Formats: sequence, structure tokens, C-alpha cells
Amino acid sequence: LALSGLAYADIAEWTTDISLNDDRSADWTVTFRYNESVTRSDYYILSRILSVRVLADDDVPVPCSITEQVGTTILCENIRAGKITYKFRTVSTASQLRSLFLFKQRFSVTQFTDRFSITVRLPLGTALVEKSRLEGTGLARFEPSWGREGTDGRRIFVEWIASEPKLG
Repeated sequence: LALSGLAYADIAEWTTDISLNDDRSADWTVTFRYNESVTRSDYYILSRILSVRVLADDDVPVPCSITEQVGTTILCENIRAGKITYKFRTVSTASQLRSLFLFKQRFSVTQFTDRFSITVRLPLGTALVEKSRLEGTGLARFEPSWGREGTDGRRIFVEWIASEPKLG
């Protein structure tokens, strides 16, 4: 997965929240909080997406164009906002390997940001596989390994947070 949040201002905070569903779809919320107001923002994902909504500042809907080619680009122009939130759904996000479901996404930091975070929430009633079941497979419970496992009391999640990450 390659992502880009391009605008004419640096990003103060870039958060991505992915909520995995039982049907192998995923609901995404991607938020860019800019250091100043922007007039243009776009987001690219190497996937087909559905149910796109884009919100500015105080949850005001923003009209944007959506272009599907190799992936999907959401482009919002003629806006004035300091925060843009993209909400959408991906389908067939997880694959199955015997009795395990695998969720794989590649993320790239393509613009300078003070804080970059990704949270992946597992479907209700599921858990990360035990380390012992993965021995000898070359698979990890999650990657990169510096992620933090947690729970909100109902769902398990894995979270990665980086301050001033390098581009790439």
C-alpha cells in the first residue's frame, strides 16, 4: 500500500485507523491535521475503495473527486481547512492461510509530518495468534515488531506511533 497526503502545508499529525470486519472488509479513517489551513488535499491507496466520505474541520462534508486506476485517488480542491478526514471501506482486505487470517498493508510516509500513527483493530471476538503457532513459519504476530498491542475493553488492536518519521 502506498499512501500520500499531499497539500501545500506540512502535516502536524497523520493518523490512520483501520477497523477490520468479519467479512474481510475494513473501515478506514485517515486524518490529516495540518500546521495551517490548506486549499487542497489528496489521498492515494493502492486498493479499490467504497463508501467514501471526506470531512473538513468540524465534520463538514467536502466534495472530492475519486479516480480509480492502479489504486484510488481522492482529490479535494478549493477547500479551506486545517483538518481533513477521509473515511472509506476496502473489501477483501484479509487473506486466509489455513486457520489464520492475514491482514497486510504497506504504508509509506510521503510527506513530512510531526506525528504518524496507524491503529489496526481486530474484529470483535478475535485475537492475535499465539507466538508458538507461528514458530518455523517466518511469520510474525505483527510487523514492524515495535508496534504496541492493546485493547479498548472490547476489541484488540495493534498501534504504531512515530514522531517525525523519515520519508519512505
